[in-house]
Amino acid sequence: MAGGIGVTADRSADEEARLDVEIGARVRALRVAARLSQPQLAQSLGITFQQLQKYETGANRIAASRLVRIAAALEVSPAILLGDGLAPNESGFDDPEVLALVRAFRRVDNHRLRERVLELVRAMGLPQGGT
Repeated sequence: MAGGIGVTADRSADEEARLDVEIGARVRALRVAARLSQPQLAQSLGITFQQLQKYETGANRIAASRLVRIAAALEVSPAILLGDGLAPNESGFDDPEVLALVRAFRRVDNHRLRERVLELVRAMGLPQGGT
């Protein structure tokens, strides 16, 4: 197995194409959640909106350096664009409220306060009277 995110040398072209589509879908979901148009994001990256469309559909593969720039423009980690095996709609990043919550949480500097907020959010997600 090669280094990195579990990429193997025998990955098929179909698997690579599927991965390109998944990454593109994450870019689109995060762009929409950030309320950016394709032309707005494309301009910040110095590319045409048509090129961004090709990335978002998976028609064109995103180079690592460009992926890092896209992540920075969307204020997320490149790892989020690479994904964790979840489809974009399963990750919650196509929901503007989830993205707003994540961005606000990242701005909290106080470690203790971050822990308390996380505890609260986790508790809110529990079923009534559940564990």
